[in-house]
Amino acid sequence: MVLLVEVGKDFRIEIPEEVRKKLGLKPGDKLLVKVKGASMILCKQADLLRFAGCWRGYPEDLRAFMRELREMWSTWRPEARELSA
Repeated sequence: MVLLVEVGKDFRIEIPEEVRKKLGLKPGDKLLVKVKGASMILCKQADLLRFAGCWRGYPEDLRAFMRELREMWSTWRPEARELSA
């Protein structure tokens, strides 16, 4: 999905409704801003606390689960990663 948005006053942008619905964004959600070359990427920050105690035993595909968990962990508390680098 590629959509055009306009940078408004105070450099604000409005996230289109279809994107908000697809990502389940709500007011107060945190977004990570990544800059790669001339591109800016907005990523919804994962809420790892919702996973605490939510599984019993191992998932069917442990490798896929670990990849997903590592990806989500890499987006959680980016300020902590910057301090440790």
